[in-house]
Amino acid sequence: GGGGGDGDGDDADKPEFELEGTGDMAADRKGLLKRLRDAIGIDLTKIAIPVYYNEPTSFLHRMCEACQYYSLLNDACSERVAAADDAVALRLMYMTAFAIVPYSSAERTLKPFNPILGETFEWTTRDARFVCEQVSHHPPICAGHMETDTWEWWQHKEVKASFTGNAVVAPPMGATFVRAKRTDDTYSWGGLTSCVHNILVGRLWVDHYGKFTVRNADAARAERADVEFTQCGWFSRGWHQVKATVYARDGTPAYVLSGHWNDKLYYKRAGAADSTRVLLWQKDTRRPSDQLASFKGFSLHGQQLNVLDDVRRATLPASDSRFRPDCLALALLDYGKAGREKWQLEEQQRAERRERAERGDRWRYRWFAPVFKRDVAAA
Repeated sequence: GGGGGDGDGDDADKPEFELEGTGDMAADRKGLLKRLRDAIGIDLTKIAIPVYYNEPTSFLHRMCEACQYYSLLNDACSERVAAADDAVALRLMYMTAFAIVPYSSAERTLKPFNPILGETFEWTTRDARFVCEQVSHHPPICAGHMETDTWEWWQHKEVKASFTGNAVVAPPMGATFVRAKRTDDTYSWGGLTSCVHNILVGRLWVDHYGKFTVRNADAARAERADVEFTQCGWFSRGWHQVKATVYARDGTPAYVLSGHWNDKLYYKRAGAADSTRVLLWQKDTRRPSDQLASFKGFSLHGQQLNVLDDVRRATLPASDSRFRPDCLALALLDYGKAGREKWQLEEQQRAERRERAERGDRWRYRWFAPVFKRDVAAA
């Protein structure tokens, strides 16, 4: 499964706004705020933001980081669950938990770098392999795939965000799929609205809210899970709260998941008392002992993903995000070099696009192909 289009798009080569960093925090913030006031309603993917507002990663890193808790999929597709009397509903409960917990890694307020067309990111563990690729530049779309012996996961996401006055809002765009190999059942779900608050005034904070449904791709199999992330209200009311109801194939409620998507998830049988809730998932709050200042707020897993050690240097392709010179410079807090390297990468991408246009050629995906398109964002 993958994105759509040929990757180049019909938009102009350059963003609508260029905003270079000066290296002076106060001056950069003042300049950004002035420009954003003139950009209400404009797609922010077309605005060049100073690297001071970036973290030293790519959006592809974020896609991979969100798969940290794939052990929930291992549980969903385990022999233990397959042998249960309510195997279908129990499997879906674990699938639903996996659909919820990726947002626990999405509370940092600094922006990852936009991936270059054809950029990749890989992650290999003892039982799984993850790979993703930026398959389109306009609109920006990334496609990812992860697989073990018992399940297969794939996802495509489009990034679009708009400035609303004192917040940046990103609507749900894209879809996620998981196939349980034992039964050949495929489940799919959409996403949430994400909002970064207090862009102009106040402390930055992130909220994810909305509803989506995890459902079997086979319409004849009616099991589903309805998920709702509560939007934060006044005085932080409801912030981080999530609830999901898992329905068996006959339409009856089977399980209820509840908790906070950035901390813990519990489950219980539908209709049972809250006192019977059992802890299903808890966020790993470990921090690296050698945490760099540029990785403030990263989990141990998040920073380890970005390490470019000798093994990764020798085995990863040159297209991997970890080799981006702007990310490497920003990791060392060299904002001037990071800004220059970012500009050079973007100029190179524009030049390559012009060359393809002159040849009448189109960008070709390297690791993914658009097999089908299905909009489940509103499911």
